[in-house]
Amino acid sequence: MGSRDIFGGLAQYEPELRGEVPKGTSVATYNTFDRWIEDGSFVKLREASISYLLKPKFLGMRDLRFSVAGRNLWVITDYSGYDPEVSAAGQSNAVRGFDFVEVPIPRSVSVGFNASF
Repeated sequence: MGSRDIFGGLAQYEPELRGEVPKGTSVATYNTFDRWIEDGSFVKLREASISYLLKPKFLGMRDLRFSVAGRNLWVITDYSGYDPEVSAAGQSNAVRGFDFVEVPIPRSVSVGFNASF
């Protein structure tokens, strides 16, 4: 884990290997998880929909409805990951908010058209 750039790379180990800091400094650094804790607060437009009903007089139609619906359309956050709402442990209360390369919740838009005759 220490060799991964996402966790700081080996730069934390170099001063210890050169004798510039006491032995064990790099282990203490990687065991301090507050280095990677950040504010995960957010405001999200999770779901929105709109529809419009027409009563046309042509082709024997009674009504014609157009609709558009969307999920996860908009989010405001300072979180550096993909989505502050994802968790590596799913909905488990034991490990909430642990984001380790998780896939963001997808954004989707659907369009509908209904005609009644």
